[in-house]
Amino acid sequence: MQINTSYYEADVLSTLIMANDKARARTVINKLSADMFASNMNKNIYTALQEVSNSNDPVDVISISERVSSNSDTGYNNLIFISDMIGDCTCLESSLTSYAKRVRQAYYLRDAASRVQEAQALINELTDVSKVGDLAVEIEGLFNGLMLETNDQKPVKFKDVARSYIDDLQKKAQGETDEFIVKTNIPEFD
Repeated sequence: MQINTSYYEADVLSTLIMANDKARARTVINKLSADMFASNMNKNIYTALQEVSNSNDPVDVISISERVSSNSDTGYNNLIFISDMIGDCTCLESSLTSYAKRVRQAYYLRDAASRVQEAQALINELTDVSKVGDLAVEIEGLFNGLMLETNDQKPVKFKDVARSYIDDLQKKAQGETDEFIVKTNIPEFD
């Protein structure tokens, strides 16, 4: 499963670079990390943006492209790449937070998919049934750091909400209405 967020990523980066509201931009920068960007180029741009912002240098196309160039050889003319990215941007500064949230949510989903695949591989490789308990501990460890975003819009660790989620699923299966729905952007079937 590959969740394509390149559109949102480019718009978030462009809007952060061109932001007039520096306080809002700083808040968004602090809620994201380079790992949350799917493409390596976007990770490089975000890292440069974060470094320039933290150094209190002016955040603009030139400072970001120079920092990207000094951090890594991207194989691109970074000034042209970033200028084109900004030119294609459709995100309004007022939408920055919601776009950034989508980037973060997609990262959590990619991370969850990766952890599930890793758990599946461990299960498939199990040949000694006496090691099932050890395997269960290893798989539990995989999911301990798993993050989700719930209806309250705050990232939470999966293990902190799993019990409530399972209880709510059981209630729903029995015909009761649930109050807790993990955000998946998949409409409910009723």
